[in-house]
Amino acid sequence: MFCITCGKEIIDGAVICRYCGCLTGVPQPIMQEKIITRADKVEVVKVVLSVIIPIVGIVLGAINLKDGKKGPEEFI
Repeated sequence: MFCITCGKEIIDGAVICRYCGCLTGVPQPIMQEKIITRADKVEVVKVVLSVIIPIVGIVLGAINLKDGKKGPEEFI
């Protein structure tokens, strides 16, 4: 394919000539935006909670051990 402005050879399907910067007349592909749905947001919340809850448990357990308290068996 050749540029209609400068006449240099360009890649087939190119939208802009790399030599002169003019449009080649080839239609540009349409970009579609990804629509974030409620289901996508719910999945993100699930992932975040599945990471945060165990970390909180570990931190609270470490604090409990640091204070010298025993685990659940002291209540039996």
